[in-house]
Amino acid sequence: MKIVKFFILLVLLAVSCRKDNVRVDHSQERDLPEIERSGRLVVLTMYGSTSYFQYRDQDMGFQYELSRMLADDLGLKLELKTASTLTDLGEMLSKGEGDLIAYRFPVSNSAKEGFLFMDEDYVTSQILVQPVTDSVLTEVEQLYGKTVHVPRNSKYALRLDNLNQEMGGGINVILEDSLTTDDLIEKVASLEIPFTVADKEVAMLNKTYFRNIDHNLAVGVPQRSTWAVRKTSPLLFKRVNEWLKNIKSSKRYQALYKKYFINKHYLLTHNVHPYFNERGISPYDDLFRKYSKRINWDWRLLMAVAFQESKFDPTAESWSGAKGLMQLTVPTAQRMGLDERNIFNPEKNLKAGVKNIAEMQRIFKTIKDKDEQTKFVLAAYNSGVAHVFDARAMAQKFGKNRDVWAEVAPYMIMKSDSTVFSDTTLCKYGYSRGAETVEFVNNVLNHFEEYKKRVK
Repeated sequence: MKIVKFFILLVLLAVSCRKDNVRVDHSQERDLPEIERSGRLVVLTMYGSTSYFQYRDQDMGFQYELSRMLADDLGLKLELKTASTLTDLGEMLSKGEGDLIAYRFPVSNSAKEGFLFMDEDYVTSQILVQPVTDSVLTEVEQLYGKTVHVPRNSKYALRLDNLNQEMGGGINVILEDSLTTDDLIEKVASLEIPFTVADKEVAMLNKTYFRNIDHNLAVGVPQRSTWAVRKTSPLLFKRVNEWLKNIKSSKRYQALYKKYFINKHYLLTHNVHPYFNERGISPYDDLFRKYSKRINWDWRLLMAVAFQESKFDPTAESWSGAKGLMQLTVPTAQRMGLDERNIFNPEKNLKAGVKNIAEMQRIFKTIKDKDEQTKFVLAAYNSGVAHVFDARAMAQKFGKNRDVWAEVAPYMIMKSDSTVFSDTTLCKYGYSRGAETVEFVNNVLNHFEEYKKRVK
């Protein structure tokens, strides 16, 4: 009998040990204490012009930088994960793949069943983007008889269809198959089309690029959206909710908001600079001649890059934090051996910029045509190598020559289209303002041609 009891005890101990060794996933129950013990805050977001993107190989975006502030203030390391759609974003949070949604996630009754939404919400709406003129529309009814361009199968197309039904028709809606919202806003700014529709914050961001667009007429029902956590994370909710309430009145938050939605991001497009005279084009002609030899470029091409980047102003600093003559971000400068203390030194900045170009030449060394290689190097200098990789991969997938810039450029532009950058099978590195990169390449080459006419 004792032997039987002994064996029963052994079995019970074995079962107990097996239970102890089973790994139970408690990620869905992870709250602030568990997060603090792990030392990391896992944030979920989506690629987008106002949320998260990579620019010149550094992470940027309003929602990303705000969540980084939060992690820093909590003394935690930020870990970022991206979702392709809002549905995926919600599912990832529900499954415990992240702690917090740092994105303008729509507040709905169904979502409230599983999520806690922050009190500091955003009320967004779809608005009409129109040129600033003496006849700016101020009422939705004034759209009767007008033509509005929007992407096909977009929520903006659906809104205009509903609006047409409410008004009994009268709005001529042009559905665009190959143009993104950013593309259409640019066309409104250049007076190529009369109107388009966009989310308020997207229009505000574009206003920093284009002086002459108006975004004051709402055409859609306001939608509440904000950050969210699981209902099983009440302590995290309380901490983040209080943090958001306090941060909005801080100088840090105001500076961040201005960086993305108020500061001007206008491109430099002048062909001739005031420094041009009979002695040369810039105060740094000798430096351009000296350092261009290191990359086997015509010195006037290097000068064209510097002009497009900074207008030859060695103290220039962009909205994104790029600095100096060649507009280097601090991480890039440091990678090139340039200390931040010397980043505004013209020669040292130029030397580091040339080293960066040389690195990109090595990356694109498989492109045998040197003129084509240069175009890809210029594109990478503007947007970062990763986005150019995406565009080349898309071009190849659709039967184009990935080594010819003219065949890749259209796919670079497509990287601002949410239907493209949210598809990770097409686009690994997310959102990019690709049209700006294409314009950058064109402008540099145009400056170069102008300089070749004016100076030997």
